[in-house]
Amino acid sequence: MPFSFPESRWRHFAQVPDFPRGLLPIGDAICRFNPVYGQGMTVASQEAKLLSELLQTLDGDALATLVPTFLTKAETLIADPWAMSAIPDFIYPDTIGERAADLEDRLNFQRALGRLAVRDAEIYEFLFGRPGNMIAASICPASTWAARSFETTSRRFSTTSGWQRFYQPAFVAAFALAAGGVFVFILTLRILSGRHLADASVDAIAASYPNTGYVGFPLCMIVFGTASLTPTAIATILVTCVLFAIAIVLIEVGLQTERTPHKLGLAVVCSLARNRLIVSPIAGVLVAGTHLTVPSSAETLLKLLSGATSPCALVSLG
Repeated sequence: MPFSFPESRWRHFAQVPDFPRGLLPIGDAICRFNPVYGQGMTVASQEAKLLSELLQTLDGDALATLVPTFLTKAETLIADPWAMSAIPDFIYPDTIGERAADLEDRLNFQRALGRLAVRDAEIYEFLFGRPGNMIAASICPASTWAARSFETTSRRFSTTSGWQRFYQPAFVAAFALAAGGVFVFILTLRILSGRHLADASVDAIAASYPNTGYVGFPLCMIVFGTASLTPTAIATILVTCVLFAIAIVLIEVGLQTERTPHKLGLAVVCSLARNRLIVSPIAGVLVAGTHLTVPSSAETLLKLLSGATSPCALVSLG
């Protein structure tokens, strides 16, 4: 059966020079939404309200100023519903249109909001409980949504991103030099002061650990938005897969009583292979890079486990 709705279309009449006098487009004539999102009638009613308000305030030659004023204000009115309804259609590769540079980050953020609404009554009421399902992101404090959705977004981010997103050599070099420099400096200082290698390694990781996995995601989301997810994820991967690995290797070397080189190396490798701090992030990166499809039942289990990680970690630290 052919589709009766071929496309979402937003005609930016406000940008047309010398727009015809006396012609006032409204509703679908300006912006046509995919009906599955239920925004068409809502936006049309908002435009009608806007037009009514303008008619009551304009004086003199109303036709000369009414149309350009209405079209300009309608652009602002349409922006949020368009972002929440038309942009998600770009999840389909065959969708034709101009894709924003941060499209994937926007889609990930919207998915996170949807998942968050399932278990957060306030977010659900705001998104879906408003009359006419009018979703206006601009009237909700950005920090509130970011703080609530960063956890869901960041957990899903690695599974929906390919290797090419993580290829940022300049950022990798800058972050690695900063964290690694602090680590080496403190490690050297502690060893020279007579500390055991294992103790010196613990001090070094404590001094150089940036804690991006816990506070990096929410703070960067609040300050920089979804564009910060990629560099924050890179920093987290470098910390968990590289910095922690180096520290754990040094700690294992310091704790091992076996000093024969090949036996010492084998003992350290076996210890690392059993260390969840090393294995889990590497496994996550490999799954993300290979685009391996995880069964829905397994993904649900992983979501439940990931939801318990933060409180369990805080209880353990306490």
